[in-house]
Amino acid sequence: MTTTRAKLAVKNIGKYRTEEQALLSANYSPSYAKSGLIKKTKGWNELMDKNLNDSLLLKKHLEGLEATRINNSHTEPDKEIPDYQTRHKYLDSAYKLKGRYIDEEEDNTRPIIINMPLQVNQRFDINEPNRETERSDPQQEQIQSS
Repeated sequence: MTTTRAKLAVKNIGKYRTEEQALLSANYSPSYAKSGLIKKTKGWNELMDKNLNDSLLLKKHLEGLEATRINNSHTEPDKEIPDYQTRHKYLDSAYKLKGRYIDEEEDNTRPIIINMPLQVNQRFDINEPNRETERSDPQQEQIQSS
């Protein structure tokens, strides 16, 4: 069930620069507005689905991927050129939405497994992890033999 405050917050999102400001204007507490917990509520997600449907988001997203800007020059006439910085932001968010991109701020503790051909391992003297730990340190051997 969607609350009146949540509806007001959704309406306010376009009026304010941040989601936090929109929630504060709808009389949410500062700590709740800052926490982002509202995004986990059923009512908020219902409002998002209703007001920001997938076809509208796709249309706006595709527009952003084609963003341009006016290049002003004192020596040449103004011309429209691709705005690669804006396009990059839209592309970045597209990867995040599709779940195919891990932001640097997110937890990056997932192991990465790289299968290397045997020739590469031999050429660069890469050993299996177990062999690496079994290797003794030459400095330690020298200290022990003294």
